[in-house]
Amino acid sequence: MSINSPRLLPVNQIDLFSFEAFRHDPAWATDNAATKLSRLFQWFAASSQAIADGGDTFSDQESSIDFGRMTDPLWLLNITGYASPATRLNALAVLWQQLGGTARLVSAGAEICGCEFQLGDKWVFATLEPSALWLSHSDKSWSAADLKTNDAAPPILLPADAAIEPALARLRSGDLSYHLATAPADFTGDCHLIRGTQITWFRDPPEPRWLCDARALKDKPWAETLAREPVGPKSEPANQRLFSLAKIIFNPFAAELGDDWATEAESVDNIHRTEAGLTLQEAGDGVVILAFESPGPFVPIVGKLNDAKDDAGAVILEADGKGLTLQWSPDYGATWLTIDTKKLPEPIDLTKELAGRSRFWLRIALKGKPGESIVGKLTITAWSQVSPGSIPNLKTGTNRLIFRSGDAHGQPTRLARYEMPGSDENGFLKYAIRPPTRQDASAPRIRGLGTIITRLPPWPGCQIHEFTAGAAFTREGSTSQEFGIDWAANSPQNWQPLLNEQWPDLATNGIVQRDVHHKLETPAESIFLRFRGAPGLATLRTTARCKPPTATPPSPITITHRWTENGEPREFTATFNEASEYTIEAGENPSNQSIELRVL
Repeated sequence: MSINSPRLLPVNQIDLFSFEAFRHDPAWATDNAATKLSRLFQWFAASSQAIADGGDTFSDQESSIDFGRMTDPLWLLNITGYASPATRLNALAVLWQQLGGTARLVSAGAEICGCEFQLGDKWVFATLEPSALWLSHSDKSWSAADLKTNDAAPPILLPADAAIEPALARLRSGDLSYHLATAPADFTGDCHLIRGTQITWFRDPPEPRWLCDARALKDKPWAETLAREPVGPKSEPANQRLFSLAKIIFNPFAAELGDDWATEAESVDNIHRTEAGLTLQEAGDGVVILAFESPGPFVPIVGKLNDAKDDAGAVILEADGKGLTLQWSPDYGATWLTIDTKKLPEPIDLTKELAGRSRFWLRIALKGKPGESIVGKLTITAWSQVSPGSIPNLKTGTNRLIFRSGDAHGQPTRLARYEMPGSDENGFLKYAIRPPTRQDASAPRIRGLGTIITRLPPWPGCQIHEFTAGAAFTREGSTSQEFGIDWAANSPQNWQPLLNEQWPDLATNGIVQRDVHHKLETPAESIFLRFRGAPGLATLRTTARCKPPTATPPSPITITHRWTENGEPREFTATFNEASEYTIEAGENPSNQSIELRVL
């Protein structure tokens, strides 16, 4: 009765839900590699979905700058909308690799100044400061080495009047070196929205909420940019905010759900609904477990930039009742952490617990007699950061949009994601059934030495149909050349190779990130993974795409677009039961306000 991963996009925008959706987008349907590269470059550098020049963001799970930096292009395109120059170049190179090409980063001295794309037996150089690709319409190309001595090579330049001399000066400032372009597949927009959920996207954020991390503040120019009004990530010199926001309201016990509220829960035991609220069916103990998910990370109102203690409002829980206890789980019910309910019915701010996360489970426990232990209401309000380019923006005339749901194949799967950061000794071994030979969470790179075997559990009550396994492989002080991942279904035996690779020459920093996706022919109750480092591993990550034993039809979705024309408010509302295309007619110079999505 709920819905999986609802999303909107204009028909002419690139689908960025997943790498698979990106690869199969009609925009890349050409047999000419040069044409495809030109399209990719111009879209990446100048489209409404482009990643702006800004600062880097970091994972809340990983303390190290090396492994915590968000470099996944889909994360940058969907969540932040900005990144540092080097990270943007890496993202562009990774997207070319996703389209079947080969790419590498280029440094002149110590500075990454561009990237190169392989076309046949030639390399094509590109930079994003300004955005320029040295590929002519006659398919003639220039590499970084060519441009060290060639003053006359004309690039595809965006915008056409930009000065190219500073970019060439950077390229000629030192000896050339080349590096591996790589990114972990951290981002997944999959989320399971229960009925009673409402999401509202605001293109122009009403408050300074964004992913703020002390590691980003080590970039002093970026820290100075953040501190200036309007506070937060902004463009230079236009002073325009680079982030947008989504407000999510979870109301799982809404009156209009009636007795169907229980179908949205992960578990219900000895609890039913009355006019006064949820209470016990029989004297004793009762439990309700609910799953809350968002398409992106929860973000607070940022107070002092260098002190997260005064950040607030990322997730606010409001409840009233008596005889109840509340707990939350970061790992699908494997562990439970208590929420202090002494001040109820005052709102409870869960920013400290949940900022940076995008999903959690809530356990509501009642104890006593029917009618005496009760939950009168429960509402959760959360804010999520989103990229401005990920929000459809109405333009004058006919706007054609697409509503989609489900995973990349349109299937109503549940996604369980497990992070195993090497900087957290307990987290690194949380799912391990065979620990590494040696572990040192404080080691800068090789946190685990030797082979690690982990168990990948499914979403409770489901079977695994597809999975992804990824790791940061490291090789400091070793001559080992081979690394890889093996997998087995249901028990750690009869291993099958998932990844076997030789250490690439371009991995000059001693780190290689790899993520491999696999679709099972037969669903499994669990998956076992064997990570083989070269010689070590720094962090592990896995996802399981799962299906329940019985499928249920998706809930209807109501979508409301709000905008103004010459100061006059306009609104469009439609309800969908399945993937659909729809049109909106907008007048002159519409000013977009919000898009609201409600799960009925």
